[in-house]
Amino acid sequence: MIFSRLYLVFFLYSCSEAIFTLLPGKTEKETLIMANTKWVIDPTHSEVTFKVKHLMISTATGNFKVFQGSVETETEEFTKVKNLKFKADVKSVNTNNEDRDTHLKSEDFFNVEKFSEIEFTSEKFDVAAGTIEGKLTIKDTTNLLVLMLILEA
Repeated sequence: MIFSRLYLVFFLYSCSEAIFTLLPGKTEKETLIMANTKWVIDPTHSEVTFKVKHLMISTATGNFKVFQGSVETETEEFTKVKNLKFKADVKSVNTNNEDRDTHLKSEDFFNVEKFSEIEFTSEKFDVAAGTIEGKLTIKDTTNLLVLMLILEA
């Protein structure tokens, strides 16, 4: 399966004020300036959907119902982003067609018995350019991927 379009719509919330270790010779205030904020995906208000061309005639649309992820920022804003991790449970794939979903879970496609997750780990963020580079792993194949980033307040 080749995704013709993969949409990741995430609503993030801060799971803590800041994650930091007091730096030697620095005050707490000075350390907090360099602290990381960890954000996690709110699955109630987020979605992972995809569209796949089928026989060049129609488009199959689906989603993953179970997923998780987090991202760390150096501040409370998304100007310095790092360490994005995302996982989708392949067993939760849903295309509103039970036969197709069963086929997608089989060895022909995702092989959920052996590979239960799709994983994306970021390597580079360019907030100004609106891109995220990282590694996407589906089954036993990992590829470098560049995603478009759209930040909305």
